[in-house]
Amino acid sequence: MTRPTTPKGILAHSDTWIGIALVIFAGAAATRAAAFDPISRSYPLVLAVLLGVFGAGLIIRVAASSAPKHVPFALPAKVAALATVCIVLWIYALASGLGFVVPTMLLQLAFLTLCGVRPLARSALYAALITAGGYLAFVEGLGVRLPQTIAPWVL
Repeated sequence: MTRPTTPKGILAHSDTWIGIALVIFAGAAATRAAAFDPISRSYPLVLAVLLGVFGAGLIIRVAASSAPKHVPFALPAKVAALATVCIVLWIYALASGLGFVVPTMLLQLAFLTLCGVRPLARSALYAALITAGGYLAFVEGLGVRLPQTIAPWVL
C-alpha cells in the first residue's frame, strides 16, 4: 500500500478540499466571533473551533490514509438526491402543520437508513433519540418555539 506522498495525491481527494474550506470558514467565523461582546462570543467561537478541528481532521485523515480509492460519483449523487428529497419533504411537513416531532423523526430515520444503519429498529431508536435530544435542546434549553402540530393530542 502506498501513501499519497505527493501534494497532487492529497489535493486530488475531495475530502482535502472540504477540510480546507471548513478550516477557512472556521477561521473567518472565529474572527467575526472575536469581535462580539464577551457573553455572546463563546457559542459562535466554540462552533468555529469545532468546525476547524473537524476540517483539520478531514485533511489529516486523507494525508494518513493509504492510496485514495476511486469512488464513482453515481452512488453519492443518488444518495445526495434522496437526501435532498427528504429535506424538501421535511420542510413541507413542517410548513403543513405536522409539528416538529413526527417529521423530524421520519427525516432522521430516512437519513440513518441512507447512511446504512441497519436494522430498521436500530435506525428508529436512533431517530427517536436524536429527535428527543433536538426537542429538549431547542424547547427546554434554548426556549425556542417549534412548529405546532394540527393534532396536538397525538404528540
